[in-house]
Amino acid sequence: MSAIKLLTFNIFGARCTDFVDFEKVLGDCDPYVMLTQELGNANRNKQLGPYEYIDSAGHGGEIVGIHTNSLGKKDKTHSSKIQDITKISTSGKKLKVADRHAILFSYMGVVVANLHLEGGRYSDQTLFTDFKGLLDYKLQLLQKVIAHTPDIIMGDFNSVYSSHKSSLSKYLDGQYKYFQTSVLRQTTELTQEQKEIINKWNSAPYELLQKAGYKYAVPDNESTAITNGRGNSIIDTIWYNPKTVSLIKSHILTQIIREKDDYSTGVCISDHNPVYGEFQVKTHQRLSIKKRGPKKNSNTNKTAKK
Repeated sequence: MSAIKLLTFNIFGARCTDFVDFEKVLGDCDPYVMLTQELGNANRNKQLGPYEYIDSAGHGGEIVGIHTNSLGKKDKTHSSKIQDITKISTSGKKLKVADRHAILFSYMGVVVANLHLEGGRYSDQTLFTDFKGLLDYKLQLLQKVIAHTPDIIMGDFNSVYSSHKSSLSKYLDGQYKYFQTSVLRQTTELTQEQKEIINKWNSAPYELLQKAGYKYAVPDNESTAITNGRGNSIIDTIWYNPKTVSLIKSHILTQIIREKDDYSTGVCISDHNPVYGEFQVKTHQRLSIKKRGPKKNSNTNKTAKK
């Protein structure tokens, strides 16, 4: 079986309007399927460069989507292999934060999940006063996704991560500074308890993935590249089940975030760099999403909104 080439990309569609030739920007990686976050209502059904829209989940600014490379449109090389699309949503109404969404599908016998976890300016404001509620909500969507036992999970996790301890420490220091100056607006440093809350907020999703047996698809340029332009860190990641697929290559594309970007005026491609992942399937005897289904007691149904 040929390799599976995927890309996760938060396009910040509600704000950035400086769309360019995606084929040129994405370079030589040539992903078959592009998974987007923050697609935005205006871009929901649009083709992005050579990538045609297939389906999406969510509403408003929080839309996760599936796009396939339409260079194979004549013979439906890629789009025809997208099957068993399943959508999952969680409601943030009680916490006064955004609803969050995931979309799963089967591609060449491999189940892939695209998600966007809670995080950002709304939850930042109450992180220290309602930490447990927010963390439970953040993990809820991921738990529902894991219940479907996808082979690959990718997207915007809104939590910093690096396999390099020094880089992760730097990202967390950046988080401390952000919460101190931009959220709490105080001159004194955060308390140790506050730092521990931030540490847990960032580590919990990845600990959950590792506990479930997933492995981080470490980008080959992880030590020199970022995915989050405004946070100067990595929050967009790819995880995979090493029992079913093997990693060939992962790479952060650094052409998207530019010095001239102005997020206030929309002169930007995105505030995120995308992450490319290439995998080889270890077995042909894969189960579809329908045949796998969520694990018992997961309370997750197709296109269900909780």
